[in-house]
Amino acid sequence: MQNLLVSLMLWVQAYLGSPVLSPVPVVQLLDPVQWEQALVSEGGGDNIIAFYSTETLTISLRDTWSPLDVYDQGTLVHEIVHVFQHQVPQR
Repeated sequence: MQNLLVSLMLWVQAYLGSPVLSPVPVVQLLDPVQWEQALVSEGGGDNIIAFYSTETLTISLRDTWSPLDVYDQGTLVHEIVHVFQHQVPQR
């Protein structure tokens, strides 16, 4: 997971022309019970499939997430963009 995360972050960084981020966010895969608890604490709704916490610098994904699924990879890229939005000052 870490290699995929760093590779996707470098791709997003190059695409956006942003500085390299540090620290690299933590990615956690949550089972259904953990997912519901996390959504409540983040104030999320029913249609959330992943989220980035600016408090813990953590990307949370459902435990059904697969690095081999292109849709799931796209979900991770989407959350990585939120990481950049949070950590890089807007131009």
